[in-house]
Amino acid sequence: MTHDRGAIPIPDEVPDPADEIVEGTPPRWLPWAERILGTMLLGAALWVIGRELHDVNGLEVVRAAAAVPRWQLGLAVAATVLNYAVMTGYDHLALRQLGRVLSAWRISVAGFVAFAVVNSLGFALITGPWARLRFYKRWGVDLAVLPQVVAFNAITVWTGLFALLGAVLAIKPETALQAWAPLPFWRIVGAAMLGTVVLYVYFAATMQHPIRVWRWTLHMPNVRLALSQVTLSSTDWLLVAWVLWLLLPSGTVPFGTLLAAFLAAQLIGLLSHVPGNLGVFEGTMLSLLHGEAPPHVLIAGLLLFRIIFYLIPLAVALMAVAGSALPGAAKRP
Repeated sequence: MTHDRGAIPIPDEVPDPADEIVEGTPPRWLPWAERILGTMLLGAALWVIGRELHDVNGLEVVRAAAAVPRWQLGLAVAATVLNYAVMTGYDHLALRQLGRVLSAWRISVAGFVAFAVVNSLGFALITGPWARLRFYKRWGVDLAVLPQVVAFNAITVWTGLFALLGAVLAIKPETALQAWAPLPFWRIVGAAMLGTVVLYVYFAATMQHPIRVWRWTLHMPNVRLALSQVTLSSTDWLLVAWVLWLLLPSGTVPFGTLLAAFLAAQLIGLLSHVPGNLGVFEGTMLSLLHGEAPPHVLIAGLLLFRIIFYLIPLAVALMAVAGSALPGAAKRP
């Protein structure tokens, strides 16, 4: 998921809660920098994948996937359902911040579809509003809130990622990171991430006016909502990592080790802007978990993760979108 940015003038007075959450225009060089960074990260990830696959037999991968106990597969599916239920909370918080009233089930349906589509296809600036538009338009919601919901959700996603990854790096960075930089460096990075989250909550508690950061203006939520953002997003990231952990043979990788690698891989994937982090996520995971488990076992788990966490929810979401276009769908309570 990526940040959306509004492009309306910055008001002089304190805005109404329904005004833009984030205002401002990005510099012209930013899209080019993002493309270059994304291309570099994808290239590095593909090189890592190619290196790991060099001595891997495809049949070994299939056997490793088939060897995952059915109870673990079932638990991974259940954890995925729970995780997407938690993810709909992003939209609940966003609409509360914007002062919009909509029934809980409608918010949940629109949120699920949006996240299932964005997670798999990427391009959150386009797919996020499109997925919600299919429902909100029928339910009489002001469509001007769509980019605001996406912006608020993006901030929520990053607060949890910074909180969890910051804690992991500050307390016990994985030794595999030494291949990229010394461990003290990663502890400093972790402390900086945690400090960013603490500052966000502090500003939410103390700032009565929007915060101006370079070309952007951020309208802060109240402190209770800010803490809810951090808690919700942290829970979300923990659940996603748990889904992947369940798809590996029991005892293969300690959960703490997998969580650290998972969060770092997701961060790099988000920075790459590659749709669904495809390739970048897998390459980073294989690099960070090298030596923790045989490559064919890791690849099997990552493939199962793609199917269960990405493809199946996407299929359900697209069926929901198709169902929403049926006559009478808008009149359902």
